[in-house]
Amino acid sequence: MKSILYIFFLSSLFLLSGCKVADDINKNILEIDDDEDSDEIVSQYSDENNSEDETTATKTEVNTSIIQVETNISKVDMNESNISNIGNGLDENSSNIEPEPIIEDVKEFNLTLPDFNNSKYTKIILGKNQHQTVTIRSTPKQPNTVLQYRELTDNSVVDTKLSFDGKPITTENYDYKIDFSSGEATGIDKFQITLENENGYTDSLYIDVEVIDQIALSGVRQTYTLVTDGDPQIITITAYNLLNNPLEFEIVDQDVINEDGKLLLTVQGGKKFVQNTKMGVDFKFLARGLKDTKEDVEIRVRDLKTGTEKSIFIKIESVRRNTTFYTDLYECGTDYNPNYDVTIDKNTPTSPDGVYSADNAIYLKSTYELSYDIDNRFSTVMIFHPVISNQYSYDRYGKVYIQNVNTGKHIATVYYATPLQGVKYYIKYFDEDKNSVVCEKRTFPYLDTVSDQDIANWADQYVTPETDLAPSSGMDGTIPVIF
Repeated sequence: MKSILYIFFLSSLFLLSGCKVADDINKNILEIDDDEDSDEIVSQYSDENNSEDETTATKTEVNTSIIQVETNISKVDMNESNISNIGNGLDENSSNIEPEPIIEDVKEFNLTLPDFNNSKYTKIILGKNQHQTVTIRSTPKQPNTVLQYRELTDNSVVDTKLSFDGKPITTENYDYKIDFSSGEATGIDKFQITLENENGYTDSLYIDVEVIDQIALSGVRQTYTLVTDGDPQIITITAYNLLNNPLEFEIVDQDVINEDGKLLLTVQGGKKFVQNTKMGVDFKFLARGLKDTKEDVEIRVRDLKTGTEKSIFIKIESVRRNTTFYTDLYECGTDYNPNYDVTIDKNTPTSPDGVYSADNAIYLKSTYELSYDIDNRFSTVMIFHPVISNQYSYDRYGKVYIQNVNTGKHIATVYYATPLQGVKYYIKYFDEDKNSVVCEKRTFPYLDTVSDQDIANWADQYVTPETDLAPSSGMDGTIPVIF
């Protein structure tokens, strides 16, 4: 009887040991927590181990639990080598462990100009006394390298400086900065910008810097002649700024000139021009002659953005009578057309005869005798007429007396070839009553014609021709002029 009880005790102990082994496999190897069903099975088995029937049922449940454990083990896909590793420890040289990647330094990079479409070349235009900073970028970054540059020319028109001695600016994505500053010199400097990293890789880009004189000044004349105590004359200075920067004008020592009492200079309009300076702006001032004098006047213009200054020098003279006529249509308020033929006569004692135009279409004689007590008492007269052909001889000429439209005084006598009838022309002379040079636009009238023999027999006189020398048409012996 004792032996039977002993056998039963060993059997129960064996079953309990099997349950414990299965539970340990779940916890330690697979790291799977027991669910509530497994806990209930173990509890039922411990509480009812005295019942033989219930013990049999417990065996069945325990066996089911063991089968489930084996099924879970198969899901982990553990092969024999893994099981061996579990038993013997992980092999450090196992092929299933991926090695850490080896990080190598980047050897190549690309040097570009991000402000110029990431190109590797650009040309920069600077005016005088201008400054510009250029950004240089390395892709990828080269944080421990120093940028260098080499000047390919020896013009030295700009000063160059690498910010932070060529080291990258870490707060700006490791960009580099190079500064270009111009002075008064103009020309072109060319630069090669180079970067070499710690691995010996080098890349370069190129920058050309051209310095230009951004200000251009022009006047109608270099010398302006005024009539003393006559009408003031408008003088215009035109300025251009190729950079379209604002400009400011001044008449240098204007107050000193005016206080001298010989000239009076007065600015007309503004001195400062902010817009459209690239297209050209006009600075105007009035000049009036108070006494006989000659004065060199400086007109200075300043680029308000760069501080660059430039001057134009003109001579203003004031005389009792205008003895110098300029071959232009300034007083007529129009531009001189190079297609005009200009004929000039002064009727001086040394040259009392009239003059022919270059194409022989005009014969002009000044007849305006002035009241001034001077050596030459006749006014200089100019006629501007269109060039009509290459013909140099004409069979017939028309004749017209030019008169002052206000006083009726005779200014000049003109013979003109018949092809000029009805053609517009300009006449320029000194008006004694206005005490200034005047320019008038007129038209050659349709007239009776005379032969060229009349011109050959023209009397050399210093005064206005008498009535009997004029053509028969006209009430007063003169021919009407169409204005």
